[in-house]
Amino acid sequence: MDFLRNNFIRVPILLYLVGFVVHNSYLASYGSYEFELVEARYMLTGFGSVFIFTSMFLFVFYRTNISDVSKSYEPKILFPWLLRISSIPAGIYSILHSADFLEFPFSAFGAYMDLGIYIFYSSFALLAIEVMRGKRFQSKLLKILIYIITIPFIALLFFASGESELLGQYSKFTLYFFLGAYGIAISQDDEKKGVQLNHLDLDSDPKHEKYFSLMFAFLCLGYGLFQFISIYSNNIYPYIPTALGGSKVVNATLYLADSKAKVKIIQEGHNWFLIYNEKTSTIEKVKSSEILKVEYHMDKLPKLLK
Repeated sequence: MDFLRNNFIRVPILLYLVGFVVHNSYLASYGSYEFELVEARYMLTGFGSVFIFTSMFLFVFYRTNISDVSKSYEPKILFPWLLRISSIPAGIYSILHSADFLEFPFSAFGAYMDLGIYIFYSSFALLAIEVMRGKRFQSKLLKILIYIITIPFIALLFFASGESELLGQYSKFTLYFFLGAYGIAISQDDEKKGVQLNHLDLDSDPKHEKYFSLMFAFLCLGYGLFQFISIYSNNIYPYIPTALGGSKVVNATLYLADSKAKVKIIQEGHNWFLIYNEKTSTIEKVKSSEILKVEYHMDKLPKLLK
């Protein structure tokens, strides 16, 4: 509560900026953009994005020491940590595409998904009851099993990513997220231990070393953020419902003054509709004022309408 009270202005601005960047990165993939400053959806998009990023951070770094990363290299921490991280692409895939057990083809992708979904969802239960800290026979057996399957599971993810483009993108998303957070943790660890990194010659002016380090950090962080947001905007954001901070494509029929067209609505705005015209296979912008009626095609109707 103190954090919200002290940052009641900064938090909305941060959410708005995150939403603005994510949404326009998504539109850029269609050759479009939106620079209307007063747009409520940016806040919702920012909230949804930050919620996902925060959830991933908590899931990835639970029971690890981000203040002293070297303490997390012990096998009893490292192997469950790597196994948990490697299951995230399967979790993202299953949530966004409603994937269930045993419906995948017999392949590296199918084997990874079946095992990965189980590990991902069971990890929540394991973290909740903290089985890994027990000394019973079942806990020891589970630890041994984790030691055995972690490396093969990571190798399976590598081969599965080659069979599924989406899974490959989710793997990159997880990797960029982990490396970014891990790099910040290591930097903090080095600073506490008094480790000084020299990017220039030892005889260089300390002021020049400081400026070079700042520019180097800015370029690395900028590149990582660009890749991270690009993957999120193009491969995760379009599959999240708009009401939850995403921009899920909707099938519809647009009725204009002298015609109608079956389309996929990419974005519905006050002034413009960004659509994919199924007849012409083109991305088009249509003025909202020219649309007489929008007929939405829904796969599942709400119970009240059935």
